[in-house]
Amino acid sequence: MGKSETEAMRNKLVEDGFGSYLDALAAVREFQKAVIERSRRALEQKLNDLSKAMGIKREEIKDYTYPAKLTDEELGKEGWVGIEFSNKPVLYCHFGLCFEREDSKCVTKVVVSMWTDNVSRRDFLLEHCKKVSRDFDNYDGYNIGLFMPITKDEINNFEAKLQELIDKWIEVWERVGGIKKLPEV
Repeated sequence: MGKSETEAMRNKLVEDGFGSYLDALAAVREFQKAVIERSRRALEQKLNDLSKAMGIKREEIKDYTYPAKLTDEELGKEGWVGIEFSNKPVLYCHFGLCFEREDSKCVTKVVVSMWTDNVSRRDFLLEHCKKVSRDFDNYDGYNIGLFMPITKDEINNFEAKLQELIDKWIEVWERVGGIKKLPEV
């Protein structure tokens, strides 16, 4: 794509966005709030079992969006919306939706994922994850996740799909024996 084509595309985006910028921002925020609410509702129904399996508390659960700022470099490349909790040594666990560009199309997936703080813990967890489902993936260094594609037509089943993944998550943590049973570094 040449410089003039890129400039023409940017000019078109500015023209299109000129009158709708605030509405677009409000729509994105409302979308995020709706996905966060639905993620939280799905997790709430599984929280007792998840809490027993992992040792987490309700007050540790926070809203999560990535990228969080309009100035982030990843804006338009990937995105995550849902809820998270942080509990060392599993630094972050995410529940919700993720969005990725594949062949210039936006692909949406229901996700449960975690980011560990080192390779030995990651490998230990991945071994237990794979015993529950071969679909668990080490997709980004220290991240382990379970992803389920979802289409616009399936979005009304979002909570059920997320709960299906949370059930697998619970099974992994029951096998592990909770966060305190992770190997020492």
